[in-house]
Amino acid sequence: MQGTNDAAPAGGQESRTPYGRPSRPPGHVPVALPDRGLPAEPPAPEPGDRLPRLMDVPRYSMLEATAPVAVAAVLLSGCAAVDSKACTLIGALTGISLDVEPPLAVRVSRASMEACWDGSCRTQEVTLSPTTVAGPSHCSGTGPADTCEARVVRTGGLSGFAELPGLPKRPVQIRVVLNGSDGAPALDRRLVVTPRTVYPNGPDCGEGGPAGGVVAGPGGLRERR
Repeated sequence: MQGTNDAAPAGGQESRTPYGRPSRPPGHVPVALPDRGLPAEPPAPEPGDRLPRLMDVPRYSMLEATAPVAVAAVLLSGCAAVDSKACTLIGALTGISLDVEPPLAVRVSRASMEACWDGSCRTQEVTLSPTTVAGPSHCSGTGPADTCEARVVRTGGLSGFAELPGLPKRPVQIRVVLNGSDGAPALDRRLVVTPRTVYPNGPDCGEGGPAGGVVAGPGGLRERR
């Protein structure tokens, strides 16, 4: 019967297994290899060990990671809701308005306005219209389906507007001439007016053109405040 190669051969030569691998002689002590930086594998679980369950893993990681982002988003959306302001397309014309009070208005059918600044003057014809206000309102009832209405009432005065492009925001010389239907002058007065900035949508939505106003009455011409 042929012997095996498990015994140590003579002459110090290393024996071989049937598969060509070196066999370990009796008394062989393994030598620890130097650490090459490879991660150590966890020990295999022994029979009867409890494997970690999903509920044993800390569940705060995803919640705590997303919580600061969610809070920041809420804070930013809150600031946007508070700071945002809707601005309409309502504008403001640049020029001087004219109001003619009764009883002077009864004698007036035509008006013109001259405005002077920076050494030059410009004259504008002013179209006058009856001045109206809202009268008392009347409702058909007090229910949600009832309707209310109000009629406009004439005050007996006249009003118009002289559009003056380039009007500055500093004192300008204004001259108002009012004529009757027969061409006779009803008023011819001069006044220094200071146009001011107009904010048709409020200061947060930008300014419109500078504008001012004058009022013609039995006492002469005055600046409208």
